[in-house]
Amino acid sequence: MTKRMAFDVEVGVTAAVMYRDFTTIRYWEDLVVRYREEATQTEIAHFSSDDTGTRVSFAHILTAADLPAIARPVLPGTFVVTREQHFDPFDEEGGLATGRYRATVPHVPVDIQGDYTLMDTATGSRMRLETRCTARVPLIGGQIESLLIGGLKGLFANEGEFTAHWIAANH
Repeated sequence: MTKRMAFDVEVGVTAAVMYRDFTTIRYWEDLVVRYREEATQTEIAHFSSDDTGTRVSFAHILTAADLPAIARPVLPGTFVVTREQHFDPFDEEGGLATGRYRATVPHVPVDIQGDYTLMDTATGSRMRLETRCTARVPLIGGQIESLLIGGLKGLFANEGEFTAHWIAANH
């Protein structure tokens, strides 16, 4: 069964400013540096930005030791989590942007994907991440989905904190 989660990242700048910053290579390079400081090997695999939107793909290289015991049989050894993100062009009239994301791990029966919505608020802007997570593993799939959702909450919280600090430091 698929688990779902919504997570909000709040920042103190307008959606247009947040979008402009979030769709620059500098933001993503600085985020990768942050991951490396935390001993997570991370690399940007692709970055492009044009009239059709912005595409970012990066990889986290992990080992089974980085996981809870229940997930280790599904992900033995070293593995790569590839995160692909696409941000549609900013809608100036509507004051918002949308996008989508997914995470993949080769040869692992999990599906993680979601949608972004970036909009203005009374105090700045909010990026809402709506995630769907499915683990196609008999008997323990639901437990793995719950672990993944918990991990994603931590990931989004850390990235949200990084984003808020990064934007404050760059404005």
